[in-house]
Amino acid sequence: MMRNYFIFTIITLLLISIIGCSTKFIDYKAKTTDEEEIKTTLLNYWEAEENADRGFLSFFHEDARIMTGRYRAVVSKQQYSIMLQSIFAQGWSWEKGSPKMNVKGDEAIIKVWLYGGGVSLYYTYNLVRENGRWYIMSTKY
Repeated sequence: MMRNYFIFTIITLLLISIIGCSTKFIDYKAKTTDEEEIKTTLLNYWEAEENADRGFLSFFHEDARIMTGRYRAVVSKQQYSIMLQSIFAQGWSWEKGSPKMNVKGDEAIIKVWLYGGGVSLYYTYNLVRENGRWYIMSTKY
């Protein structure tokens, strides 16, 4: 009985993993203009990050709280900028799954699976719109 339950669980998790990987963030069909702007913001952020472009810091709000590392430390934008050399040295490229977007006024919560380097992380990005531009306010996984 336990063996059947174990096999069922493994198959279910495998199917969820396959389905989750099949739809990519870039293929996500935005439902609103806000979602399209957020999608563009995150795609540009990830591109800058993967190219080791220090300009990717401009996507973060000045008061951002950023989760980083295997111990999930939460740091400020200024602290994160000091850590960039070691972050860029990792050189990971992430596949991004289809997002779940919740936009309310000038705030948004985006949840998305990132896959890379043998790791799968479920990221949450909190964004805020200021002066017509979306900024990442916090990240966690």
